[in-house]
Amino acid sequence: GSRSSQLFLDDQSLLLELMQDFDEDILNVEVASFTGLRPAIYVKHRKLGVAPISAFGDAMRRCLLLATTMTSLGQGTILLLDEVEVGIHIDSLPKVFRWLVKASRQLGVQVFATTHSLEVLDALLATQVGEKDLAAYRIKQAEERTECQRFSFDSLKRLRYERGLDIR
Repeated sequence: GSRSSQLFLDDQSLLLELMQDFDEDILNVEVASFTGLRPAIYVKHRKLGVAPISAFGDAMRRCLLLATTMTSLGQGTILLLDEVEVGIHIDSLPKVFRWLVKASRQLGVQVFATTHSLEVLDALLATQVGEKDLAAYRIKQAEERTECQRFSFDSLKRLRYERGLDIR
């Protein structure tokens, strides 16, 4: 099989553990072909039975993609996510971000994510991930240079919740 399929199968126990952190009712995740055609990813779920990953929400599909990617990276690596919110419903953002922080800690993968969305910032702040797990940078192109400003988790909370500022 392809490298990604092999990684998916090699890291089955870790992948399952990560996915159960997202949804405790997941019993198994497998690549199978029930129709004899192209293989697909199936989830065995305590409440929903066996169904293709496409039957689950965007948040679960995104977490599965992130989990398979992160388990293939290895300890001490980084994951770059451009526009981290793409494909995830706004109501699912806090759950996905809590899961992402926990998974990145467990796997030793540092995540750098970009966004222009204030809703993403609010969802990150709502996760209460903590001072050591989140910092934000505002990057602004000036005429002759690029300016960068760092915001700690606590300063982001103060600016958003106490001053009501739009930090994008």
